Amino acid sequence: MVTRIATFANQQALIQRMLDVQRRVYDGQTQVGTEKKSQDYLGIASDSFRLINIENEKRRLDRFIANNTSAEVNLSAMTQAVTTVDDGVREFRQLLIGFTGRDLTDQSPQDVSAVKDIQERAFALLNDMEFFLNLKVDGKYLFGGGKTDLPPVSVPYDNVTEFQADYDGINTTYPTTRAAQLADMQFPGVSVTGYTQLTYGTPSINISQANAAANTFQSALINENSFGDLTFANSGSNGTMTSSVPGAFTNLEVGQTFLLNGTATGQGAAALDNNGVYTITAISSDGRTITVDQTFASAGSATAAANAVEVRLVPPNGTSIAISGSGNNNDGLYTVRWPTNAELAAAPFNAGAGFSMNAVAPDVVDGDVLFFSGQVTNTGAETVDFATRPYYRGDRLELEHRVSETRAVKFGVNGLDPAFEKAIRALGQIVQGDLINNQQRAVDALTLINDAIEHSPLSSEKPGDLQDILNRLGINQKVIADAKEDQKQFTAFLDLRQIDIENVDPTEAAVKLNDDVNALNISFATLSKIQQLSLVNFL
Repeated sequence: MVTRIATFANQQALIQRMLDVQRRVYDGQTQVGTEKKSQDYLGIASDSFRLINIENEKRRLDRFIANNTSAEVNLSAMTQAVTTVDDGVREFRQLLIGFTGRDLTDQSPQDVSAVKDIQERAFALLNDMEFFLNLKVDGKYLFGGGKTDLPPVSVPYDNVTEFQADYDGINTTYPTTRAAQLADMQFPGVSVTGYTQLTYGTPSINISQANAAANTFQSALINENSFGDLTFANSGSNGTMTSSVPGAFTNLEVGQTFLLNGTATGQGAAALDNNGVYTITAISSDGRTITVDQTFASAGSATAAANAVEVRLVPPNGTSIAISGSGNNNDGLYTVRWPTNAELAAAPFNAGAGFSMNAVAPDVVDGDVLFFSGQVTNTGAETVDFATRPYYRGDRLELEHRVSETRAVKFGVNGLDPAFEKAIRALGQIVQGDLINNQQRAVDALTLINDAIEHSPLSSEKPGDLQDILNRLGINQKVIADAKEDQKQFTAFLDLRQIDIENVDPTEAAVKLNDDVNALNISFATLSKIQQLSLVNFL
């Protein structure tokens, strides 16, 4: 028996509850269709913080995986390039071994042909090395260090004849040291008083006194405070200079040339008689002792006080320098050749007086005389430019790749690497002219080639070889591949955690949806019945 008739308020409450059920049905349909608990973070408010952290971590991992994939491509390309260079150098070594065993004394047509053949092959390998070291991937040169927009290696010759036009092997020779081959110096707008054919028995260019201070060819002064007291000694045909400060000469390199200048009085013969020009042939492991190419006139020690001794770096002996802005000396290269101390003594050169800036008494005028091998034309006063021609145009930076948040690896391989430098220097010495009269150059080049393939601990050359480069590239590839695999596995784990938070159980969602649909049907039916009630029907 009906005891009351629904009022408007009751009807609206029923409708609101029906709409709530309808909303649950819609949400259930969305969950079943998308398998997601909610389409926004509000629907999973209690887990939203964890979900956001998981999503951010996945994005970081995805970036690392993409970057590591790109690094793998670069390393793979670099490995292939170095492997090809290594194969070429090893093949050339076999040819060079056979060539050095020939007797070129009679210079027969067969000898001339053998010289031409080995030079052509050396030049071809030189061009191959230029090609592979100028490898470019994704618009970036891989062997240029941090300088990735320009080709890092330059061999500006099309054939052997053009190469020998600059390096004839007589007046102009290819550098024999790393320091000379990589010397990168420019001296623009240098005023000269004239080209002197002979200074101390060596062709030279005199820099005008008015501009000597600004245009000095000295690239650096090693302050006496950095090496403390010096001890001079001799061993065979070489001199040794030892500092009281550990590591004083660590930053120097074999092949660098310096002027030794002792000017202070009261320091003894060792501080005065040893003045001259020296080229470094070895540096001790602790950086305290350097060995030079000549003996010292006086053994003993000198106190590094009141400028008792200065060590001034100059363009390395054997550096190739081009002259421009001069009417008579622009063609070709000139090789820097500093006079030996024996030549200076024959000049005569007063060692005890030190180097002078005084034009009246030019004792190897301090920094304003540049010595060359070969003929330099005598002219009047000019303003000229001097520039070296290093093969490497990149920089010394080692590219670093971040593998993950906590780890980074250095590629550490560029065209400046000692392995490449030694191989290129050896090939240049072979390709230069007059090889048939200087077979020892081929022997020296073979020694360099061997050191480029596998460095000898007994060698004074800078450590590094092609096998070491391949090992480093292989290690980096392994590190990146392992990190990439770990990142993929962690990403998969995060995917599961994200699924746990975001996704619904399909069976549970379907059951709830079915219940809500049934409830909604009943609600519609109930509302329909209630809407049929009226006072007329009741009465």
